[in-house]
Amino acid sequence: VDEACAKLNNEITSKPTILDEIDRRIIQLEMERLSLQSDFEKYEEDGNTFKATSENFRLAKIDEELGSLKYEQQELNMKWMAEKGAVDRLKDVKEKI
Repeated sequence: VDEACAKLNNEITSKPTILDEIDRRIIQLEMERLSLQSDFEKYEEDGNTFKATSENFRLAKIDEELGSLKYEQQELNMKWMAEKGAVDRLKDVKEKI
């Protein structure tokens, strides 16, 4: 019974898996974006317009995906915090009783 309670408590207080996966994907894309931005600037300086255009296209795709993921992250974070807040309030009431 204690193990089951500990597992349930851990699930309640831990960040949901889907939200954690989105956070990791955002970090990955931001790192990739920094690298591509650097490459884009280098190609632009060298006058390699084909490579610069290619990098710029990929940057636009990354920005699009980042925007979508950040929106989803915000929505899920708000939902998780609301649910967690409700559970915390129930805990407080239970302790008062």
